[in-house]
Amino acid sequence: MRKYVIALMVVVVCAMAFVSPAQAQTKTEIGIKGGFGFANLTGDVTGTKSALSLGGGGLIRFPLSPQFSIQPELLLILKGTMEKGDDGEKLKLTYIEVPILAMYRPPTKGTVRPVFFTGPVLGLLLSAKVGDDDIKESLNGTDFGLVFGAGVDFETGAKGKIFLEARYTMGISNIAKDSGDDSVKNGVFSLGVSYLLPLGQ
Repeated sequence: MRKYVIALMVVVVCAMAFVSPAQAQTKTEIGIKGGFGFANLTGDVTGTKSALSLGGGGLIRFPLSPQFSIQPELLLILKGTMEKGDDGEKLKLTYIEVPILAMYRPPTKGTVRPVFFTGPVLGLLLSAKVGDDDIKESLNGTDFGLVFGAGVDFETGAKGKIFLEARYTMGISNIAKDSGDDSVKNGVFSLGVSYLLPLGQ
C-alpha cells in the first residue's frame, strides 16, 4: 500500500509545481459539493446488490491553462453493499476520501462547457458496520482507487459556477484483512453537484 501513498503524493507535488500565476489564465476556485449514488463490492464476493451512497465535502480547482486544471477534494463518503433478499443486511462503510483529479475542458464557446476528469483517490476508513455490529477491525484502514467521470460547468455570473457531474470510483486495493487469495474492493457510481467561487472574491 505504501506505493499507492507515494504515487498520490507525487501527483500532488507535480500538480502544485505546475501551478503559477504566469500559467494560470483563469482563477483558482474553491467550492462545496454533494451527491448520491449506488455502491457495491466487486471482486471475490457474491450475493450482494447495490446500496445507496451519499457524500459531500469541499474542493479547490487549480487552473493550469484554460483547458486543464487540477482539482483536489476532501469528501465524507458512505459506501457499502446490501445482501440480496428482502431481509438482507446492509454493510455501511464510512470513509474520508481525498481524490486528486486531472480535469480537461474542451475549448468550446458559451457559458456551458463539458468537463472530463480522472485521477487517484485515497480513502481512510472511519467506521464499518453490518447492522449494529462493528466490523472495522476486520477491514483495512486505507482504500485506494481511481476516479473516472464527466460533467458540465454552468457559468452563473462573474462570481459563481455550478458543476454537475457523474463519476465512477473504482477500488483497486483489497479492503478485507486476512482474506487469503480473495480480494474485495469498493465500487461507487455517483451523481454530484458543486458550487464554485473564484478564490479571493
